Amino acid sequence: MRSNPPFISGLTASGGIELHSLFKQAPVTIVVYRGENFIVEVANELALQMWGKAETQVLGRPFFDISPELKETMQPILNKVLLTGKSFLGKEFPAQYVRHGRLYNGYFDFTYQPLFNSTGDTVGIIAIGTEVTEQVLARKKIEESESLFRSTANEAPLFVWVTDEKLQTIYLNKNGLNYFSLDASFDVSGLSWKKFIHPDDIDRVLDIMNDAAKKQQSYTLEMRLRNGLTGNYRWFLDKGAPRYANEKFTGFVGTSLDIHDRKEAE
Repeated sequence: MRSNPPFISGLTASGGIELHSLFKQAPVTIVVYRGENFIVEVANELALQMWGKAETQVLGRPFFDISPELKETMQPILNKVLLTGKSFLGKEFPAQYVRHGRLYNGYFDFTYQPLFNSTGDTVGIIAIGTEVTEQVLARKKIEESESLFRSTANEAPLFVWVTDEKLQTIYLNKNGLNYFSLDASFDVSGLSWKKFIHPDDIDRVLDIMNDAAKKQQSYTLEMRLRNGLTGNYRWFLDKGAPRYANEKFTGFVGTSLDIHDRKEAE
């Protein structure tokens, strides 16, 4: 026979006042729905904040009377949990609903878990979740910035590259890939610049870069790089600047400019 998690009985049964109080103060949203109309039986403080409503406005009311704008997206999910008795897990689930009289767009991680009676029938659902809107929007902003960076970098008439803290390349723009005769789908994490740096330059280049990484400071150097198609070497001016994440050194971002004609003219 299917049964509820032990805490559910304590949450709704008489004598479970202390446990009920703990759930009210839990650091996640907790809502208990009963029956096919999803009557709100329990809603803790964070759930009320999420709705932007007082307890008297939600207890004993059908969920979709509280938030009718969510009916189209959420009712099929709740109905399926009630019908099948199987849990549903939502990850960064987008929700648009009215909060404090205004339309609100948020993202949520949550689970809908069925509640069973003594005969194993599904009689309700407990919803446990947390809002992740800030995290999702922050990540999307970073993704948009990275996309803009890559788009701009690919149009630059020089190499644009990024390394991690171990000086391993994690990004190289289109011009760089073309020079080394590497396909756009090439995994740059497997790229070794040592194979392309002139043997007479490599020790000096590595000393400068390792020292810059140790001191977490910018550097400028000149070196010869082998063309992946022709095998010929050309002079490049290489500049790198440290990059950070949460004040932690995470590598370098830099450029490599072809200065071969200038060097040849000196």
